[in-house]
Amino acid sequence: MDELDRLREGGRAVGLISHVSELRERIRAGIEVHRTDKGSHISVGAISEL
Repeated sequence: MDELDRLREGGRAVGLISHVSELRERIRAGIEVHRTDKGSHISVGAISEL
């Protein structure tokens, strides 16, 4: 996480896919994909809202 923070502070865009709860606690915004029988949809926002 420290390295990801350094990249972000340097103006880099950082993407991360994780199901690890410790990482979710440190990441403030995200995109969540929901699969349904009619296709997928996404939610975008603060992790606590997703």
